[in-house]
Amino acid sequence: MKKIFLLLAAIVSLNLMATGGALPGIFTINADGDKVQFSRGNLQATYDGGNWTWGFAEKQWDYIGDAAANTAVNGNGTVSANGTVDLFCWSTTASYYGIHNNTGITFYAGDFVDWGELIGDGWRTLTKDEWERVVVGHPHGQATVNGIHGLVVMPDGWTHSSTPGGLYFEQIPKNWTTNQYTAAEWEILEEYGALFLPAAGVREGSKVGGIGFSGGYWSATSYNGPETNYYPGAYYAGFLQDGSDIEEDYLYYASSVRLARPYEDHEAIENVVAEPATTKRIEDGQIFILRGDKTYTLTGAEVK
Repeated sequence: MKKIFLLLAAIVSLNLMATGGALPGIFTINADGDKVQFSRGNLQATYDGGNWTWGFAEKQWDYIGDAAANTAVNGNGTVSANGTVDLFCWSTTASYYGIHNNTGITFYAGDFVDWGELIGDGWRTLTKDEWERVVVGHPHGQATVNGIHGLVVMPDGWTHSSTPGGLYFEQIPKNWTTNQYTAAEWEILEEYGALFLPAAGVREGSKVGGIGFSGGYWSATSYNGPETNYYPGAYYAGFLQDGSDIEEDYLYYASSVRLARPYEDHEAIENVVAEPATTKRIEDGQIFILRGDKTYTLTGAEVK
């Protein structure tokens, strides 16, 4: 039975650990009511001269911009200067999760490879429709957080009166200055559940532009149409200071990635594990564990 308890405890532990990089905000992403939590920051890949380490930015407003290694991407998953990359071309088997400087229109064609596979534990890239539900369907607005321009999206259930700490939030102000928050003020909003997507710019080849001016976050949905001259493209959630929408563009424009994972009621999981009650019985000198209507030996084997 100890094995059974350990297994159940491990399941709960893994589920709880998986939310370690997740923000508290809960966002509904479709008409079915599915909900997600976003990662605490944009996806990052750090190179130490021999290996890549994948993870999330420490703060929601963090981005690399035109510093190494964003400006040192050679292609095929290599960089000429060690450091952190956080602007990624379209992710396929040809592009090493978008760490590439090729600007060929068709180079990135092929099946999408989700960046979430690098992190595991349910992390994934939202689809075009899911991103639209977030950056268009949820209350949102341009803002400046700790001096960084970007887009704030409020979680499920937000109303003006529910904004915490006496803070003010205006939807779609069409400027960076109406919603301004210090690091301390943002900590209050983040704990409440607010999402912040920094305007981290875009990379083309090894050149980065649009920093502090535009933000683009890849979706998992590809696109072929007039906006890309019918060459392979993909949708992304994009914004400037005067609005946000779902756009489409060529796959070689390296953009930001913000992963999400399914929201789960972990308190409910713990309650399921805690029940039914477990009791112990000694029979002919042997100890048996009774759990609900089943009986187990100490090794966890069920007694038929």
